[in-house]
Amino acid sequence: MALLTLRVRFEVLALVAGVVGCASHAAGPPPSDVTPAPPRASLSRAPAHAPPRSAAADPRRSPPAFEAPARSETEPTDVPAEPPSAAEPQAGADAESDSEDSRVHADGRTADTVTGLRSSALVESNHTVEVDLGHGVARLTVRRDVFNGGGRHDQATFHLQLPEGAVAVGLRTLGTLDGRPHWYAGELLEAELAARRYRELTGIGGYYPKDPALLSWRELGHLALQVFPCPPGETKSVEYTLLVPTRWEGGRHRVELPRLGTRRVAPHVRIVATDSRDALYLGPRRINAGHTVVQRGESLELSLAPAAPAQLEVQLGEQPVKAGQVLRRVDVRAAPRLSAPPRDARVVLVVDASRSLAGDAPAAVAAARHYAAALPEDARVEVITFARRARRLFGAFATAADARARLAALELELANGSAVDEALALADGVLAKETAPAPRRIVLLTDALPRASTTVDALRRKLVRSGALLHVGLPDDAGAALDRDDAHEWAALTRPSGGLVWRARARAADEGDTARRVYEEWVRPIRIHGLEIVQPGLTALEPGDLAEGTAFASFDLEPSASGVITARGELWTQPVSQTVGNDASHTQRWVALLFGGSLVHAIDERDMMPLAVLGRAVSPVTSYLAIEPGVRPSTEGLEWGSGTGIGLGGIGSGGGGHGIHFGKASFDRAAWLREALEPAWRACSSRGGRAEVVVETTYAEVVDARDALPEGRRDASQERCLEEAVWALELPTEFSAARATYRVALGS
Repeated sequence: MALLTLRVRFEVLALVAGVVGCASHAAGPPPSDVTPAPPRASLSRAPAHAPPRSAAADPRRSPPAFEAPARSETEPTDVPAEPPSAAEPQAGADAESDSEDSRVHADGRTADTVTGLRSSALVESNHTVEVDLGHGVARLTVRRDVFNGGGRHDQATFHLQLPEGAVAVGLRTLGTLDGRPHWYAGELLEAELAARRYRELTGIGGYYPKDPALLSWRELGHLALQVFPCPPGETKSVEYTLLVPTRWEGGRHRVELPRLGTRRVAPHVRIVATDSRDALYLGPRRINAGHTVVQRGESLELSLAPAAPAQLEVQLGEQPVKAGQVLRRVDVRAAPRLSAPPRDARVVLVVDASRSLAGDAPAAVAAARHYAAALPEDARVEVITFARRARRLFGAFATAADARARLAALELELANGSAVDEALALADGVLAKETAPAPRRIVLLTDALPRASTTVDALRRKLVRSGALLHVGLPDDAGAALDRDDAHEWAALTRPSGGLVWRARARAADEGDTARRVYEEWVRPIRIHGLEIVQPGLTALEPGDLAEGTAFASFDLEPSASGVITARGELWTQPVSQTVGNDASHTQRWVALLFGGSLVHAIDERDMMPLAVLGRAVSPVTSYLAIEPGVRPSTEGLEWGSGTGIGLGGIGSGGGGHGIHFGKASFDRAAWLREALEPAWRACSSRGGRAEVVVETTYAEVVDARDALPEGRRDASQERCLEEAVWALELPTEFSAARATYRVALGS
């Protein structure tokens, strides 16, 4: 009795991404060094919080495998036909030779590749991209054209390398309807079903060739598209849609598009805005909607400035995955400008000149200079210094420009005494005499070390006439920075006025725009302090401070849904709050974008189908299939090899295996093993007889073999012979269970 145990690991030949569209532009010869797809299509680039899964240990299935249909050994090599005359010269074709690695762009990023199945004369001829830049997402409508210069109908296949975070949410193929060009939209299907239908429709039959196209997942950031047939001497067009998340930075929605497409054909990128009121930018330059650029090598930095941004924009998206697991996206954006500077403000700078300030005295003067530099030109400024007594430095309000010039020459003469109460009373009286209804500010720079009898209550009584807002800065000789100190006892003095106590770091060497921007925060609120996101039933998120024009985002799995969130913080002392509920459109967008990021690794594959359907996204379990009505196997169909193809079997139990079942699998794996090993057993056993082989598989790779014993007496040479035959097996992709065991009887 022979016993042979085999372990098989599934290595999927990744589907060569093929997006095809034939435009009226000729293309040069295809790359000579195009290689097959990566050896396995999978969820790759595992996130830091989840260790990468080995192929042998990962129980999740791979997407349907790609294998090119069989080439005829006698098929002649096609001589390229001339493309239509309108295709000369080729639009956007790179001039560089394909002697270099055509799969890598100049920036080192992997390029798309395009191949024809039957002929090297099938080449890409045009590539266009329309970028519709919106709030939080850019929608890319990508059209790819190929020209078939060969003599037969051909299949075009592309590897598609996506921008970071991108996901495919649509597919169309250009066919005809009533004799006129017509786009046929693709249908999102279970991946195995889509692959099976594509194979059936592209096989040999008795009908005129029409247009099926299949867009499928290979791995994170890598899709594949196949289109058949591409008629000889004609162009064919396919269009797919990508969603790319934007980032909120500098008060704009931004997206960086790396060099797209192949190295041979540079894409024409047209840029529009979802909301026509918003302003579009290419790099630092403002552009009009419809601006087009040929992307030959550089990445494109695109941005969108909203016409009417909210001071605080909050969005919530929640979608249950399974019991105890909810996909959750939170976005909080601060407006490009959270506040405006006061107009015609009257400002009194009060600077401590007591000896206790010591080494921080230069920092106090530097902070005063930085603040004056940040004031609007219409502000009016007075300066008061104090030690034992308080005195006015200017004697009257000066213009902002004059105040800057005088402060630049200011050197404090430190002395005994800290009459801060007298200085505040003087500042309050100066402002109270101003009759114009202008904003009033007092900025006090001090070490807050007055005499013991100077209490907060005593100081508060000095500020009763002007109604001025008071900031207190505690100078520190360090690089320019401002940090609020709500724990300081003098916060009880500043907060009722609307001001704060700050740790004010400054140096004279900090002169310049950087220091001015830091101290602009004394002119107007420029960040939301202490941002907290309260979510019922869940731990609050505490991002901290949120500067204007920046954002906070959280995308994770939670044990339950909150249904509503409140983002709250302070602009100086003014409360800011926004409460929102679950947003259906935000949810759908981020359910789709799940399949463009590393969080997808945390989702069990059996739970992916409802998410992919909701997001309308290509995923490990879904593909787009676009077909022209009436498509059937044609006279120009592809010769698919037996036992190989695009994963027509479902993922399910069989022969002891286990997994997820998405369709009825008619493939008999044990019978396939028996038919494959029977000839080998006959060759190994000169006397005939019977054997029984136990085959254990994990996906489709043989990894172990033992104890091949013919029935009757043991024969070492027969055992080795049968063992080698088993090791030589090339299992088809239908061996898709994570683990299975088959008992195969051989011989008569």
